[in-house]
Amino acid sequence: MLRIGLPQCLLWYDYYPLWKTFWQELGAVPVCSGPTDRAMLESGLEAALDELCLPMKLAHGHVQRLAQLKVDHIFLPRLVSVEPRCFTCPNIMGLPDMIRSRMRHIPPLLSPRIDLRRGAAHLEPVLKEMAALAGRRPSAVPKAWAAALSEQGSFSRLLREGYSPAEAIAVGEGKAVALPPPGDLTVGLVGHGYVVYDAWLSLNLISALRGLGCRVVGMEALSRTAVEAQAAGLPRRVFWSSGKKMTGAALVMESDPDIDGVVFMSSMGCGPDSILLNTVAKSLKATPGLFLSVDEHSAETAVMTRLEAFCDMLRRKRRAEHEPDVSPHGQPAYGGADPDEGAAARPYRAAADYG
Repeated sequence: MLRIGLPQCLLWYDYYPLWKTFWQELGAVPVCSGPTDRAMLESGLEAALDELCLPMKLAHGHVQRLAQLKVDHIFLPRLVSVEPRCFTCPNIMGLPDMIRSRMRHIPPLLSPRIDLRRGAAHLEPVLKEMAALAGRRPSAVPKAWAAALSEQGSFSRLLREGYSPAEAIAVGEGKAVALPPPGDLTVGLVGHGYVVYDAWLSLNLISALRGLGCRVVGMEALSRTAVEAQAAGLPRRVFWSSGKKMTGAALVMESDPDIDGVVFMSSMGCGPDSILLNTVAKSLKATPGLFLSVDEHSAETAVMTRLEAFCDMLRRKRRAEHEPDVSPHGQPAYGGADPDEGAAARPYRAAADYG
């Protein structure tokens, strides 16, 4: 049976259920490279160009892992555009060529060109070629594609409910995944999905925020209509799909009174993000923002320290908004008894404590 390798990187976090289901419906066996680890980074750094951003280097490592898993082909489409009038990152477009030029002893790459600027009809011959590779007639494509779209729709609904992509995929595979109870803070998360949702690359960002008492709102949980409307109001149109989504989401989060702060995570060396960072920062006029950049040398403890300080600041801000008359002199900042305060003041101060 045909084994198709699916690298767990880049747009895997957006479209894995779609392609996994499509290949399964055609009778092939999808094989995932698995979560990112240190070995993948080492092999990616060895194979990739130095000038690439960390997610692109990791993509090389994921391809190498699939080669070790003895797949027949590696599915790595040339994603030019996933929506009208927009493009993907130039490096993502050229990734198949980079892999072929830098990595010799790997299974054959399947790199169909996907360019939805040309309309959905453009996909039909691409899907038929994939069916032929799996030994199926073209007539098998409509049913397989309908099943894939249905699975992708279920995946999107789970993302809107607050699940991360990895959690939503696990739920789709029949596993029990319970969302953590909402904390006392609500934090929006902005960034490329392949950065913020890769636990290894993001240094366990989502788990860290949840552990600090935050309900995490990802960009996928927002109304797509609202995100598109906000992005359309920018002085200049963002022609990268992911960048447009990020700026629109930041504006939606800025206007949401339930969101206490926004965390923006980027990868060092990302060209589009170097431009969009300023746009996102300007979008957050009243909502506090924390901007993090990661590379192969980043440490989880350093990110954790900044997240703790950010959450501390958000809680201070909330207390200040509700307690404008508290004297700054002689009042303990946090818990602990003040032997000089009167009994009448104790309940008021206790309400401001952590915990």
